[in-house]
Amino acid sequence: GDGAKSLLMLPEEYFGTFDMVLVDLSETVMSAKVTKGLDILGALALLLKPSGIFVKNELYLEKMAEIFKHSLQIHFYDVSVICSQCLILGSNTVDFIQTEPTDHGVPTRVTVLENITDHSKVMHSYTQNPSAQTICSAAKDGQEEEESDPELEEQESSPGILLILEAENAAGNLESADAVKSAIVPALEKAGFTVTSTIPYDAPDGGATVNVFLQEGYVVARTLPEKKYCAFDVHLWSAFSKLENAKVALLEAVQSDVDTASKFRIVAGGMFGIQSWREDEKSRGPQNIEQQCVVSDEQVSAVVDSAVSDSDAVAAILEESLSGLLPEQNAVALILCGAEGESSCDSVNVLNKHASVQEAIPVWACANVVHETGGAKIASHELYACEQHVIAKLREFSKEDGEEFVKKIGVIVVDPSAPIEMAQIIHKIVGKDKNIPSQKVNVIHKKMTARGSKKSRVFAEDMLVLAPMVDSGTKNEWRLIFAEKFRSLILKEPGFLTAIQYNSSDTSVDMATFLSGDELYIHHMNQVASNVHERTGLSSLVKSIEGGLPTFQDKFVSAQTFKGTDYDNQATYDQWLTQEPWGHQTIIQMVLPPRSRALTTKSVQSMLDKAMSALEIETTLAPAEFINVADGCVIGATWSEGNAIVLWDGRSYIGINLFTKEVNSEFASEFADNFRTVNPNLKVVLRDEMPRGTGRVVNFASDIGDRSRQYWAAELP
Repeated sequence: GDGAKSLLMLPEEYFGTFDMVLVDLSETVMSAKVTKGLDILGALALLLKPSGIFVKNELYLEKMAEIFKHSLQIHFYDVSVICSQCLILGSNTVDFIQTEPTDHGVPTRVTVLENITDHSKVMHSYTQNPSAQTICSAAKDGQEEEESDPELEEQESSPGILLILEAENAAGNLESADAVKSAIVPALEKAGFTVTSTIPYDAPDGGATVNVFLQEGYVVARTLPEKKYCAFDVHLWSAFSKLENAKVALLEAVQSDVDTASKFRIVAGGMFGIQSWREDEKSRGPQNIEQQCVVSDEQVSAVVDSAVSDSDAVAAILEESLSGLLPEQNAVALILCGAEGESSCDSVNVLNKHASVQEAIPVWACANVVHETGGAKIASHELYACEQHVIAKLREFSKEDGEEFVKKIGVIVVDPSAPIEMAQIIHKIVGKDKNIPSQKVNVIHKKMTARGSKKSRVFAEDMLVLAPMVDSGTKNEWRLIFAEKFRSLILKEPGFLTAIQYNSSDTSVDMATFLSGDELYIHHMNQVASNVHERTGLSSLVKSIEGGLPTFQDKFVSAQTFKGTDYDNQATYDQWLTQEPWGHQTIIQMVLPPRSRALTTKSVQSMLDKAMSALEIETTLAPAEFINVADGCVIGATWSEGNAIVLWDGRSYIGINLFTKEVNSEFASEFADNFRTVNPNLKVVLRDEMPRGTGRVVNFASDIGDRSRQYWAAELP
């Protein structure tokens, strides 16, 4: 069907009421517009409660971050058949990183986590966007109501909705058309509908068909008295909010229980020129709550008072990060500093005193490469000379026992005094040390050609990079970029790049962190932030987390496989055995392209006459009932083996509701083809087919066959 059109037909009261919205739509559908300023993703987001969670499969983190303040990508492996799967979660109030999950006790067969406390294992990437363009109601949270969009001068669309309703165990009189008419017409009028005409018809082989034409739409009732069954079609082009009223009224009219009835809806065409179109526009879809609001930073993170200085804050953050994130206690750390004698490089003192750091190596900036603002560009030979100086120092430090490099650097700290040039040099050295050719740094799953054994490497397999920023302005953005480069260099999971801001009323420190090899990194990171807060009073704001590249699973074999017998299929099997198809219904929707010969009431009637005569259908009621409605018309035709309702919206849309007691898809195709011969420009854009019958029927007789035991129910009694 048409997803964008379907969203427009949802009742207004649906919006803002759902705890979760789960979306599995193609890229093509997701890009469609629901209204002029709202795409499908934005419209679906409006269905959520303020505390609700939006879930979309596949890679949609960036798009979700435009709408939600909190967006999380989870990624889990060992998924049968497809290897792995990622989901994107979005919410405006749920902070997925710092909120503990709740186990709702839902029984599952698939084991994603052994323990809910290990939920951070499946977290891959996260974004917090305080200025996300969240869509909210106008007068929410004390905001002044914005001026609503001006009312449309002319009707621009003609939507309609068709309710397919199966009434079973009906105790009412279904034997005659007059009896059915006498029951349902007053019920519809009591429900608020205006009946304009009715066509009752008694079938020769028993049962009845009643066509009821309303000012707001039409209703078709078909009965099968021996089965205590009545099939209803309720098609509305106006008063959509009364659809539920119509369902209840019709079930009560034939004395059928709501619990035994089944129903579904199809978005169809409507009618141009109806007087109530403006009211109908306001009662459906997301238009009334389409206004957007920008959430301020104050709504996201409260700023606390703290007397800690910038330098003390940096020291505390470094100390807690080393304590919480270091994978081992005897770490060797490299510290990038400013020019020796010109900067204090306080990070050296922090690391020298830390119990988890075995040795700290300060690398002071080469005097000839420190770039002064407005100064001349540094010559390439000077950068190369500095690089060679740093390499020699690192090799001298790491080499022991002859040619063996036994000391591996696993930590890099970028002191606030370090210049960008030293970061560029270190990044280049690390890339060479890890045997990654620069042109292949970002190539996924590329096999790398080693230039030396692991024993000759200075840097460890897994790295921790810490880059604090006291001034988070644009001049310091390179520190986050430096940490991000390690995510590109170390092509594996788990690997995480994080941007966290620590705040008080007087202090603000941004910390860029990269760590590989720790699948519980996000849990450990939260603990670091908590420890920093307890120690300094600084509040934390996780701006973003970016995970590593997914691990390639060559020759994948799932550790978890499931058979039909692993699930309770008893209810499904019972329905399979009891369903009884009775008829075949086809909904055909046609559209006339622009610049085609215009449709008229006369041409539409000619099309139906052509289809009926070509298939030699003799209607008991001749001629077919023709009803003028606003700018369009509705034509009803009933015969002994079925009936057809044709709707023209007054412009370019035609909908055909075709029912036959004989299951025959070719009949519907021939009907549509002959219908179009009068105006061949008509294009079939949607076609829905479904069985009608009892036992909550969902299959045609050809699908059911002899009801022999199905493989999925082989072990059921």
